[in-house]
Amino acid sequence: MLLYDSYGPNPHTTRLFVVERGCEVNIQPIDIEKYEHRRKPYIDINPRAELPALILDDGTVITEITAICQYLDKVTPGKSLFGDEDPKERAIIHMWYRRIYLNILMPAIEWWRGSTDAENSYTGNRILIPEGQRGFRAMAEKGLNQLELDLADEREFITGDSYSMADLMFFAFVNEMKLAIPWFINPGRPYIAAWYERILARPASQKAIQPLPAGSYKG
Repeated sequence: MLLYDSYGPNPHTTRLFVVERGCEVNIQPIDIEKYEHRRKPYIDINPRAELPALILDDGTVITEITAICQYLDKVTPGKSLFGDEDPKERAIIHMWYRRIYLNILMPAIEWWRGSTDAENSYTGNRILIPEGQRGFRAMAEKGLNQLELDLADEREFITGDSYSMADLMFFAFVNEMKLAIPWFINPGRPYIAAWYERILARPASQKAIQPLPAGSYKG
């Protein structure tokens, strides 16, 4: 398998998954600052010019972080981060994953896409809505406030006692975007801040902060 890796919250998510699950993959870095993801040969692999992408040994191309991580989860031994061993656990993890993505991450990323930095990066490649920044932030802040209340029972992880895809995805997005979206973590939400520090301290989180070097890699 060949994984195309780079900076950004989506590549960070799959990279962290590879490290956490001990996956064996070959890594091909893509320099998004040089717009390599918008030129050949990469757009022959993913015409949408988005990262990451996983190429299987038979040539099949898989994109989208959930699809890539679900595939890797199935082909790698060990405890599933999607809760596949138990229907109830799987449902709970999926519930939290969707809550975090829809209520926090999606509007937060849309808020950032209304910034000058995003406009300079996406010029000619994405339709942006800078006039929606205020609304997107309000939506994300509402989601963060609710998550703060949810974590007030001092559970270790988002779904309870076990680290899951919900923790992994939320951490990858927050850690990658914490400078661009500084209100992700603030003292007014101490339970989220404490959760973030716990996940940051995990060995896999430390290993996955930077894009992986080219070549064979085993998490």
